Amino acid sequence: MPATRTFYIETYGCQMNVADGELASGILAERGFDPVARPEDADVVLLNTCAIRDHAEQRVLGRIGQLQSLRRARPGLKLGVVGCMAQELKGELLARVGGVDFVVGPDGYRELPAMLDDLDTARERRVHTRLLRTEPYAALLPLRKDPFSAWVTIIRGCDKFCTYCIVPYTRGRERSREVADVLHEIRTAARGGAREVTLLGQNVNSYRGLDEDGSVVGLAELLRRVAEVDGVERVRYTTSHPQDFGDDLIAVHASIRRVSPFLHLPVQSGSDDVLRRMNRTYTRAEYLAKVRALRAAVPDIALSTDVITGFPGETEPDFERTLELLEEVRYDSAFLFRFSPRRGTKAAAYGDVVPDDVAQGRLERLIQLQRAHTEAALAATLGSTVQVLVQGPASRGEGSVQGRDDHFRSVVFRGDASLAGTIVPVHVSGSSGKTLLGRARTE
Repeated sequence: MPATRTFYIETYGCQMNVADGELASGILAERGFDPVARPEDADVVLLNTCAIRDHAEQRVLGRIGQLQSLRRARPGLKLGVVGCMAQELKGELLARVGGVDFVVGPDGYRELPAMLDDLDTARERRVHTRLLRTEPYAALLPLRKDPFSAWVTIIRGCDKFCTYCIVPYTRGRERSREVADVLHEIRTAARGGAREVTLLGQNVNSYRGLDEDGSVVGLAELLRRVAEVDGVERVRYTTSHPQDFGDDLIAVHASIRRVSPFLHLPVQSGSDDVLRRMNRTYTRAEYLAKVRALRAAVPDIALSTDVITGFPGETEPDFERTLELLEEVRYDSAFLFRFSPRRGTKAAAYGDVVPDDVAQGRLERLIQLQRAHTEAALAATLGSTVQVLVQGPASRGEGSVQGRDDHFRSVVFRGDASLAGTIVPVHVSGSSGKTLLGRARTE
């Protein structure tokens, strides 16, 4: 066994997966593994996966195939699939594809070092996909890629069981971290340079964490405490379920400066009939009432959402109701998808399937409408000054840096890498795609 082993993690999917990847990195680093930037330099490669749509799984299966040439060139290389796809397929994944040494679900990352030690002595393929009813990672700290922005998971799992969603089956039931554990992680991140914190959960609004005195703390109170941590300038949270978004959270947005004026509030459909078949547990009217109340309290709030079109049984009038809702709300941004049936969910067995060409046509109409709304929202910022937390050099444009403003908009402006981790006032002069362009204000 080499004195120092190296690992590479490739992450697919949502912010929860990003946080999980950092957590797994912390566990491995604590046991003496060193992270590397390329799979070619690694002794262990982990594909940290998503199962929310079939396309995500197909990407991972293709990537497994691509990595086989690397395994042939380096016979000692160990390849593992971890995360939601691993939890969904379990040992079936080993039967379906060759060239994978181990499969670990999202509650099993503590077992990674021991599993890798076992593989050093016996090359028998391993599976660990047990879901726990308690928090599996108490008192563990992640190894963060971005020292200035901290993704902090506060609740795992989901109890909502939307009919199209596989998350309750791949992530398990809801489990909230204790308040002290969350705050310890955030204070540690802030001491390491984190200026913004995003609280994460599949249904983050359901957070009910145990306090040190034995009382239960909800998300609104937790946000207040996080906003008081020295060094933290911005606090966000995602993903919210509309049923659990209430007046207490609106009051937090309206009264605490450090809570960002941004909210991701998935609607999924504008049709009550479709929402009922999705088991979304709210109506169109209830959703819109929450949006109106939030905008009355925080007029400049930026809103984003998720929409699924082509859900089984969705009629043209149903779809028109969704278009009308988007017109009324005018989201700053949106994630728009065609329905993707997931094995084991109720919706996968529904009849009345929407034809592919119809579903695709509806998706394209949604994209066209939302593009216009996004462009209008960006245009409304022209001439204003936004506060940008610089993340680092821009991916395009030498001599430029990129970051996000407090409305979670991407911003690019001229500057050097030394600005990373600072908050810079930027005068907005234009936009490109979904990105604001500007110049730093020096006065």
